[in-house]
Amino acid sequence: MLFCLAIETVTKKLTSPFNLWYLDDGTIGGDCSKVLADLCTVISEGMRIGLELNPSKCELFPEGGTAGERERIWRAFSLVCPEIIFPSHAELTLLVAPLLRRALEPAIEEKRSKFSVLTSRLNLLFSHQALFLLKNCLGLPKLLYVLRCSPSWKATAALQAFDDVLRRSVAEITNNSGR
Repeated sequence: MLFCLAIETVTKKLTSPFNLWYLDDGTIGGDCSKVLADLCTVISEGMRIGLELNPSKCELFPEGGTAGERERIWRAFSLVCPEIIFPSHAELTLLVAPLLRRALEPAIEEKRSKFSVLTSRLNLLFSHQALFLLKNCLGLPKLLYVLRCSPSWKATAALQAFDDVLRRSVAEITNNSGR
């Protein structure tokens, strides 16, 4: 939490119209020139107080414009932050929550796939332990976060597939056929 106090002075110097921070995760949005200037400010002011930006965790998503304009933006930002990532529409997230509909189904599918692997091993435990882990640890809290933060009702097929894995897991743990 002290980190938040340290970077507050840096965040107050930014001029982009969209300037959102959660702990050490910053999101800056607006005109490309302002965002680029703000990125430079974050880098220089951070170094002044002993903090270094991790460029491999920086992402830029230029919305709209022609392919040539996006290429120009990519070059300008790559000069300042060489390892910056340019996510596709399907990869665009904010604090792990998908921002666009194209990103929603792949995010839920990724969680279903990991959840399926983890739940396949639960039958090696006692039922009570397995149910506790299923409820509290094995990705359900993270899935619930994604469901709350994104338009999950638009991904019914992906949700049904996740629900099938969850139902099957509970049935195996409780020795219930699910009928």
